[in-house]
Amino acid sequence: TKLEALVLTARVLGFDDPENESVLNAAIETYGEQIEEYELNYGDDEIAYLLIKGVISKSELSDYIESSNASSGMKRYEIAVLLTKALDAEDAVSKNVITSLEYSDAAEIPAFAKKYVEYVTNNGMMKGMEENKFSPNTDVTRAQAAVLLYKLMDMTDYKFKNGLVSSMD
Repeated sequence: TKLEALVLTARVLGFDDPENESVLNAAIETYGEQIEEYELNYGDDEIAYLLIKGVISKSELSDYIESSNASSGMKRYEIAVLLTKALDAEDAVSKNVITSLEYSDAAEIPAFAKKYVEYVTNNGMMKGMEENKFSPNTDVTRAQAAVLLYKLMDMTDYKFKNGLVSSMD
């Protein structure tokens, strides 16, 4: 589901790592009340973490976690967008003026998502289905989600460093 995909993405991105405790606390303080309005059964903290990390935006919340959407399947084009943002590549993607997709069903991919699909394809995160189709409106299966999350984890091998800021200008 969309909610499950978001929760698992947050966990892959270090949501529960001790090094991110202060980030998580800030996220909950900043977005907690807004997320509570959606009355989720779980995942409030993970959603707040994704918001503060810029993986999702407040304007996207209803698309992902509104009661009518949270338990529906994540579409393949949606996961392409999510993965790109999780890899902190949205700025690079937004600079692309021309998108070149070889998929025979490229016309079915929403216009805003084509750049994201191109990014995850070019970076080996996702590939087409049978007969050179991306199948953008097909729900991601659990098996596909597991593979994608594993690839995301592999591509986001975070290293944490501690330090002390002695002065700021």
